[in-house]
Amino acid sequence: TYHGYHCEESVKKALVERHPRDSFELATKLPLRDFKDAEDMERIFNEQLEHCGVDYFDYYLLHNMGTNVYDKCQKYDAFGFAAKKKAEGKIKYLGMSFHDMPELLNEILGKYGDGLGTAQCPVPPLSRGSE
Repeated sequence: TYHGYHCEESVKKALVERHPRDSFELATKLPLRDFKDAEDMERIFNEQLEHCGVDYFDYYLLHNMGTNVYDKCQKYDAFGFAAKKKAEGKIKYLGMSFHDMPELLNEILGKYGDGLGTAQCPVPPLSRGSE
């Protein structure tokens, strides 16, 4: 979905069309702010597979998890959706990128942690204050 799928098309041309699928690992993410409902998650995922020219992703992240999207993810079962894709063999390793407070991370890991293989948690830069 980034840059009108041009990045995915570039991956297809530069990597997928030139190398056997088992010779590389491919990661992408479901941008949580972009889906509207369960059907939209399915559409986005299938378009990602198609645009990349692959049958599965090695790594798939529920991207930018935080309070701004968590309720929507629960309402439309984003974790269940991704777990289903993993069970179907379309995702090898499932994870999330998390951008919020530790309390929400604890809640999410308590509910869904067994299904996640990784959680990427970028740390904001430290304030240097006055020196």
